[in-house]
Amino acid sequence: GEGCIDTDPMFINPAGGNFALSWTSYPTIDASKSPCIDTGDPQFIFIDPDGTRSDMGYQHFPQNVDFHLIDLSAPSIVSSDSTIYISFTIENPGLSSGHPDTTVVYLSDDSMLSGDDSLLGVFVAGYIPAAGDTVVQDTLTVATDIQEGEYYLIAAADIYNRVTENDETNNMDSVIIEIRHSPKITDHPDPLVVCQGDSIGFNVAATGSGPLLYQWRKDGIELADSTFPYLRIGMAALSDTGEYDCIVTNAVGTLISTKAGLTVNMPAMIASEFADTGLCVHDSISVVIEAGGTLPLSYKWFLDNQELSGVTDTIISLEDVSVDVSGIYRCVVTNVCAMAADSFMLTVNPLPVPELGRDTSICDGSGIELDPGAFEIYDWTPVNAGRIYPVSDSGNYSVQVTDANGCVSADTIKIGVNPLPEFTLGPDSVIYKDETILIGPDDVFTVYLWSDASTENSLLVDGSLLTEGTYKYWLDVTDDNGCMASDTVSVTILTWPVSIEWQESTGMKIYPNPATGYVTVTIPNPSGYKYRLYVIGLTGKVYRIVEDIKTSTYVLNTQDLQKGLYLIEIQGLKNYRGRLVVQ
Repeated sequence: GEGCIDTDPMFINPAGGNFALSWTSYPTIDASKSPCIDTGDPQFIFIDPDGTRSDMGYQHFPQNVDFHLIDLSAPSIVSSDSTIYISFTIENPGLSSGHPDTTVVYLSDDSMLSGDDSLLGVFVAGYIPAAGDTVVQDTLTVATDIQEGEYYLIAAADIYNRVTENDETNNMDSVIIEIRHSPKITDHPDPLVVCQGDSIGFNVAATGSGPLLYQWRKDGIELADSTFPYLRIGMAALSDTGEYDCIVTNAVGTLISTKAGLTVNMPAMIASEFADTGLCVHDSISVVIEAGGTLPLSYKWFLDNQELSGVTDTIISLEDVSVDVSGIYRCVVTNVCAMAADSFMLTVNPLPVPELGRDTSICDGSGIELDPGAFEIYDWTPVNAGRIYPVSDSGNYSVQVTDANGCVSADTIKIGVNPLPEFTLGPDSVIYKDETILIGPDDVFTVYLWSDASTENSLLVDGSLLTEGTYKYWLDVTDDNGCMASDTVSVTILTWPVSIEWQESTGMKIYPNPATGYVTVTIPNPSGYKYRLYVIGLTGKVYRIVEDIKTSTYVLNTQDLQKGLYLIEIQGLKNYRGRLVVQ
C-alpha cells in the first residue's frame, strides 16, 4: 500500500520460472498512511525495465513458524548426470492457519543458503510438512555438465531469513556431496588381424573422474597384469585369437568397451623339406610340397629362377624327362602373412649305352666275345655272369646294363654260325724227279694261301726242282663268309727206279688177294716199331706211301687203284715184300 513500499532495484530472476523471495523485516510503516496499518499479506509488484507494472501470484510463508529440519541424508559420492536419493525428517510442532510452511532443498557450492545455487542449475521444489514429524524421501538429478568437486546439499525450512552457518536455531541442515564424473569411453579398441609373431596392442581412451582403473579381458576372462589403457602382446600366438574388451572403473561408475576381435594368422611355412633327386632319361616324377599356414596358400614353381608357367599347385609332375630339365627347382608358398620357399636339385642322367655291335656271323668252331662296355650290373639273356659273354652258337643275345646312377639300358645282337668250307687236296702222292704233279681243291673259294705263301687256286710240284724226300704242302682257303679251312698233302720225290725183280718175304700176309676193295696187310710188329708202306706198280711207279705204321695190321684201300698187279713193300726195322692183285 501507499507508504509501505520496499524496493529491490537489483532483483534478477535468471531462471525465468518460479522463484522464492525472503526478507528480514517488513517495510517501515508510515502511521499517517492508513493502509499501512493493515499488516496483512504483502503485495508484490514487479516493474519491468520499460516501466510496466505487473502483479505476481505468490504464497506467503510466515517467518515465525517454529519447526526444525533434522537428519538429512544422501550419498557422499555421486556422479554427474545421476540421481541422488535423499531422505530427511521434518519436525513440525504446529502450523499457522492459512499459511502452510515449506521446506526447500538446494544443491549449493556454499554451506549457507547464501551460496550461488542458481549457477548450479539445480533446485528442488519445496515440501509442505504436516503436523508432527514427517519423513520425506525424494530424488535429485545432478546436471550433466556440472563440474566435479564437493558440494553442499542443503534443506531449509525458514525461507524468510537468510540464515548463517552458525545459526543452529534456524531450520536448516546440510550434507557434503562429492560429485564426480563417471567413466566415458571416447575411443574403443579396434579389431586386429595380425600374423603370428607380430608385436601388437589394443588401446582404449576414457574420460571421467580419476583415478580411472582399467582391466582388460579376453573372451570375458580377466587378463593378469593388464590394468593399463593399453594392452600389449609382444609376439602374437595362435592362442591369442579371441575377443578383447576393457573395463573402465572409477568411484562412481563402471563402463565396458566394445569388443575388439583379434585374429592371428599363421605365416606360410614348409612342413617337410625337399631332397635332391636323380633321375634317368625317360623317367617320370611327381614332387609334392608340404606346406602349412593360414589359408589361402598360393604356390609358384621355378626352374633355375625362371617361373614355370601354369604350375600353381602343391605338386609338380615331370613326364618322360630329358637331360634338359635338370636344374634347381624351387617352390614359393605365400599367404597373407609371409612367404616360404624350398628347393631341390634335379639331375637327369643320360642312359647308359651298351654296345654289342651290329648283327654278325661267326664260323663253325670259332667264337666271339660280346662286351657291352664298363657298367655296374649286367643282366644277359641267355643267362651269363659278368661283363664278357663268350659266344659260339647262333642265336639272339641281349644284355641289360645298369650304370652307377642306377640308369638302365639294353642292347641286342644276332649271331649266326656259318659252316666251314670243305675241300681236299687228295691223297699223298709219289713222283720221280722227272715228274710234276698239280695239287689243289676242286671247289672255288675267295682266298687261297699255300704253304709257300702263294695265293693261286692250285700248286705245281716239280720233282726236278726237289731232292729226294717227302714234302708236305698245306692250303688255307677262305669262303665268302670269311670262314677258313685247311688241308695238307704229302708228295714224295724218288730218284731211283724200283726193280721189277721181286722177292717176296716171309712174315707178310695180304688178304684177300686178289682184292676189289679193302685189303689187310699184316707183319710181325709186337714192339710197335715204325714202318713205311709202299704200293708200287710194275713199271716201278709208287702209287701210295703210308708213313708211321706202328701196328702189326694195316688196312689198305685199293678202290682208287686200277686193276693189275702191284707190289707191296714195308720198310722199317725189317723189310717185307709181297704181291697184290687188284681186280
